Amino acid sequence: MKIWIPPPINAPIYNNCKIIRYISIRCAYFSYLCTMEENKLIVYPEDINETITTADGKVINQIDIWSYCIYFADNIQLMIGDNIYDGMPLGEFGDKIEKNQKEHIKTLFKFVQDKRIYDFQQDMKTKYGINVNAFALCTLCEFINAIIHKKVVLLLKPTPSETIEQIKEFESVTFHKKNRRVFHCNNNEVLKVLKDAINKMECKPTTTYEAYKVVDRLEVFTKEILQIEFTYYLSAFFNQYFNIKRKARLTSVENKMIGYFLKWFGLSVEEVTEARLRQLRMNYDKFDTTASIINLGDCTFTVQWHVIKYEDWSNGLINPIKRDIPTLKKGESIRFGEKLEGIELLTR
Repeated sequence: MKIWIPPPINAPIYNNCKIIRYISIRCAYFSYLCTMEENKLIVYPEDINETITTADGKVINQIDIWSYCIYFADNIQLMIGDNIYDGMPLGEFGDKIEKNQKEHIKTLFKFVQDKRIYDFQQDMKTKYGINVNAFALCTLCEFINAIIHKKVVLLLKPTPSETIEQIKEFESVTFHKKNRRVFHCNNNEVLKVLKDAINKMECKPTTTYEAYKVVDRLEVFTKEILQIEFTYYLSAFFNQYFNIKRKARLTSVENKMIGYFLKWFGLSVEEVTEARLRQLRMNYDKFDTTASIINLGDCTFTVQWHVIKYEDWSNGLINPIKRDIPTLKKGESIRFGEKLEGIELLTR
């Protein structure tokens, strides 16, 4: 069977905060042909957008790879504010696919040639009457993976009281002078004077924190944070999109595939069990990302991130299953300087 993968969705277009689907069908623009082996993949009639006959008489089926992503973006992906999508909008993901077409094709065909995917299609069809589009499912998993990897963390500087707690047992002091020279002091008498002065300091409770820097989430959290979000999002899609009379949130077939996808897409070393999936889903409610309007120089823009205080990020990686994900309390605020280290991560 000859198939043709259409080009990605172009630049994002919004209509009441919804992405409008449009795919440009231009063979000269993107015409990757391949031959699928029999019995390695099921392609249903509804998976084919259009049948194209080339100038030399060859018939090529244009395969739908975007319908699952579009449903997900319109119905499941969280909206943090007007036109602010959780992680990234679908149009941005389409742009990334366009720039990395060869890598996407490589992933796509590795996925659809996996026997476990074929078995999943067979089970969903025979047990529940559901036709699963493997191409669209792979692209959806890539989209979700891109969303959860795009998110960042804003670290806050230590408060005055936290700073004092960290330095009160110091053994030496390094001074950075105005002439940019560095002076290192370990004189006992000088150190005693400094320690006495620090220990006498009284700090008022802090409600305004200073922004420190923006970092990748895996610098603060364990990999479980990605597993939780991937599991939650894909579970929500299966539950809403596939019309099945369910006794539970998901069927055993769907659960097994999510556990397999966590390994397939590099989020887990081993295939994840159903018991572990339930644990991951239960911990999704701990998440609390903040949408902030910030001013940096002449620019004002809205960003979405986890805001983590020094007392939480300075004590090792946070496992969101074992620890609550901290956040700001009501009445607390953040002060930004002229520059913010790591701000370029917002556009990666």
